[in-house]
Order: sequence, then C-alpha cells, then structure tokens
Amino acid sequence: MKACAWPVIAICAAILASYWLAGLYGIAVAATSMLSMTGIIVALDAYGPITDNAGGIAEMADMPKEVRAITDPLDAVGNTTKAVTKAMRSVRPPWPRWCCLPTTPVAWSRPG
Repeated sequence: MKACAWPVIAICAAILASYWLAGLYGIAVAATSMLSMTGIIVALDAYGPITDNAGGIAEMADMPKEVRAITDPLDAVGNTTKAVTKAMRSVRPPWPRWCCLPTTPVAWSRPG
C-alpha cells in the first residue's frame, strides 16, 4: 500500500491540475500523452530481449563467427534500450507527462 500511495496522489493531483488549467480538454490531452508514451516504452522494451535471443540462438546453433559478430553489437544496443526503458518506467514519475499541456488560450475553459 505504501508503494502505491505517492504515485496515486501524484496522478490525482495531475488530473486536478489538468482539469483546472484546461477543463475536460486538459484531461483528454494528458491521457492521450500518457497512452502515446506507453506504446513507445513497450516497443523499446521488447527490443532488448529479441536481440539477446538472436545472439543466443546463433551461439547454440554453432553458426559462423560472422553471424555472432553481427548479433553482439545488436545485443549491446538492446541492453542499452532495456536500461533506458527501465529508467523511464521506474525512476521517472508519470505526472510530468500529465502536467505538460499544449499552449492554448485556457482562460475560457477554466471550470467555475
């Protein structure tokens, strides 16, 4: 429960700030930006294990050294993307994406 409390509070605060700044439009933009980042993170996260498996298959199949010379740099790039996406997923809180709204005239859309 303690691990979930701060992220939930941060997301609720971001939702309220988005609503205060731009009404329902702000919440829609915030949700769209969060969902668009999810696809990028999942795609980058999948690249590392795929290249690692390719190197392992090449090694177990006793393929020529030239094949392993190709898969080793790909494995290094895969490890880098895996580390980057792990940092995006675990270290970076979700609320900066929620608070970044496009520059629009929001004075007319404030509730109340």
